[in-house]
Amino acid sequence: MADAKTQKYDRQLRLWQAHGQARLEKANICLINGNAVGTEIMKNLVLPAIGSFTVVDPCKVTERDLGSNFFVTVNDIGKSRAQVTMELLRELNEEVSGAAVEDSMSNLLKNDPSFFAQFTLVIATQLPQPDLLALGEYCWARNIPLITVRLCGFWGLGRSVVREHCVIESHPESPTPDLRLSAPFPSLLQLLTTVDFSAADTLTFSHIPFVLILLHCIEEFKATHGGAIPSTSEERSEFRRMVAEMRREDVAEQQNINEAEASVYRAWAPVDIPSNIKDILDDGAADLDKLTKDSESFWIYVHALRMFSRTHNCLPLAGSLPDMHSDTDSYVRLQTVYHDKAMRDYEEILQNVKQLWQQIGRTDSVDPDEVKRFCRNARWLKVSRGKSIEDEYADGAALRSALSDPTSPAGLYLLFRAMDGFHQRYGRYPGSSDDNDELDAENLMAVLKELLHSVGLEPRADFEDMVREGVRAGGSELHSVAAFVGGIVSQECLKVITKQYGLVHGGFVVDAVKAVVGEYKV
Repeated sequence: MADAKTQKYDRQLRLWQAHGQARLEKANICLINGNAVGTEIMKNLVLPAIGSFTVVDPCKVTERDLGSNFFVTVNDIGKSRAQVTMELLRELNEEVSGAAVEDSMSNLLKNDPSFFAQFTLVIATQLPQPDLLALGEYCWARNIPLITVRLCGFWGLGRSVVREHCVIESHPESPTPDLRLSAPFPSLLQLLTTVDFSAADTLTFSHIPFVLILLHCIEEFKATHGGAIPSTSEERSEFRRMVAEMRREDVAEQQNINEAEASVYRAWAPVDIPSNIKDILDDGAADLDKLTKDSESFWIYVHALRMFSRTHNCLPLAGSLPDMHSDTDSYVRLQTVYHDKAMRDYEEILQNVKQLWQQIGRTDSVDPDEVKRFCRNARWLKVSRGKSIEDEYADGAALRSALSDPTSPAGLYLLFRAMDGFHQRYGRYPGSSDDNDELDAENLMAVLKELLHSVGLEPRADFEDMVREGVRAGGSELHSVAAFVGGIVSQECLKVITKQYGLVHGGFVVDAVKAVVGEYKV
């Protein structure tokens, strides 16, 4: 019977398993500003049991907070927002520890910059542009993942600022089984010789796994075609007929033949290395002269995989099989053959890793389970490299390219940039005072045009309506939008912490007016 902890976190353990949960429970997260979107993000991290978190916020709770933030009450008005939100967030999960710092991010960065070095991840919400640039520079230089979030009325903006995100377990939606039928390994061919298709009785024949049916046919095809697998449409039609001719009139139920016909394309699938995995294998970060005792384990594994692939011209076998119609004995024998081959491949790569470990002077122990996961997922590895905030703001060509598409969500991203520029110029966000909204709209449009002209573009027709909506919102936070954006951002946080799943490319925007979520890359 599962223990209490396994029962409590059963759903998420199915997603990122025990090793992912272990990473989560070691995580120490910094939330800058306990506002509506910040608390919604942190709620989604406290519930699955991060290790600890700290809320950094110089503000007191105000009446305005009551309209959007579910983690403050009317009795909290005038109290430290950092302390109040931290305490209420902790009530969600007694296993998580929390702390509150009633100070601004800019003061901490100026007077005690090492404060931020303790964190696994920093989440910055509603920061003015100068503060965001300063924090971004600090985190980027120290390779501390940073996630930035902005809200304005019905709009939201989020971005991961991560130098490098190396993923062993990317969890593809529809992974293709690696059956190796076009280039079978010796033990699989040996298993095929134990199956007598012509002499098998009706019950035995109906339970032969479709993998062996396809292997039998592909070997017969190769015998009559000079060892070649079907490559043209005519040859593949011929092969399909060979599979169809495996049917026997004396066998009533032939579900295995149906499965073979449905999976016939797997018989000629080449045993190759996908181009995206070749790019990872050729990445300079995995070169021996670049590996040090401080290198990410991922790149040591990649070098070991490079050694394996150069020897065998393929990736290690994953060893998993799809569901299929078969009797238990036949399926177990087939599964055993694939599993044993996968384990032999894993053992070879593990030895490569151990050799590299000693060669570069690593003093910690190799994690065999992680190496095994690496081998099983070698076909679906992912590496993404980000851009610093400073570089993003300086890259006019990328912004111009993103805005060249009139439907691109980069237009909303640019408007957030313009509102930041307005804040720098006037000390507040557009529409946030009782002054003339029309004047704010004119001034915001002027800032927006300056940004556009700096990259050689003119305003789009829809920018005027966007500017007026931005002024109308006045920099406000709506709880429904905060909850939705918080859900997306917390998923990105979990990806960074567990090192599983791929990150959103660039950033994302939420337009609740149009009910649209889009990605942008600048």
